[in-house]
Amino acid sequence: MQAQRPATRPARAAFTLIEILMVVAILAILAALILPAVNNARLTAQYAQVNADMQQIGAAITAFKVRFGVEPPSAIVICENPADWATEAVSRRRIKQIWPQFDFSKNRAGFDGKASTTTKVPLDGRECLVFFLGGMVDGGSGALRGFSKNPSDPFLLDNGTRDGPFLEINGGFDPSTGRPTGRLVDSDGDGAPELVDTLNSQTQPYLYFSSYGGAGYQVTDNGSSFSPYFRDAGRSDPYNSDGYQLISPGMDNAYGSGGPLDTEDANGNGTLDSGEDTNGNGQLDREVRNVLSGTRQAEADNLTNFHSGLLGDK
Repeated sequence: MQAQRPATRPARAAFTLIEILMVVAILAILAALILPAVNNARLTAQYAQVNADMQQIGAAITAFKVRFGVEPPSAIVICENPADWATEAVSRRRIKQIWPQFDFSKNRAGFDGKASTTTKVPLDGRECLVFFLGGMVDGGSGALRGFSKNPSDPFLLDNGTRDGPFLEINGGFDPSTGRPTGRLVDSDGDGAPELVDTLNSQTQPYLYFSSYGGAGYQVTDNGSSFSPYFRDAGRSDPYNSDGYQLISPGMDNAYGSGGPLDTEDANGNGTLDSGEDTNGNGQLDREVRNVLSGTRQAEADNLTNFHSGLLGDK
């Protein structure tokens, strides 16, 4: 009796073009759904890192204040020629608040790394943040070494005990070129370093405004194009009125203009305008609250030390 062979299935044909297109379409839909969530998670993590970085800077500012009794100023002029101090009364007063025994009669030629003995070295808020928290630059290693405890000349690079650096900065100077390295940049090209945040590809530094112990913010401490933030159009109610403002430009590397920004007022003009309170409850509508519109759109992704999250997420 002849054994029967088991029946064999016919070989399955290859995927049809339609099946392949369907798979590709499904994958494209999944990618469209997943990638935004992945990107949002990545951005959220980066923003959280900037917030943590600002907290570290805040701790360094606090340590500076504990040591010297005042927070770092956000504008000052250092005079290399003693005679120039006569016209810099504000800077002289700010230095004496930090170092009461500072010797203004000493010639400090080369303070800015240049040979001139008549140079005035102006530091704005961006540069003051690095100078007062990092200290003097070691000409050999390029590292920031804090300040000498010599009461009359804190700018000495001696080998004695020193104050600071109060902030450990990833960066310094390349001794061969004199240019900043790591997270230090020189955005205005004047030779004084500034500190960028931790965002990828960040090129613009933190802005720093001091309230000078509550005496009041000076709107030009970081130049004339950006003002510290106020809750009202009259600029009489600043955020962190007794402390300081620290501002990152965010992913777009653009600060905007600053100035009036009521957290219940999307356009920052100090009032609830038409369209901002459609239900008449006296509060900004939720769909408007998250928008910095028009010419101030660049500020929507700014990060600050007085507002959690992005500035536009109100």
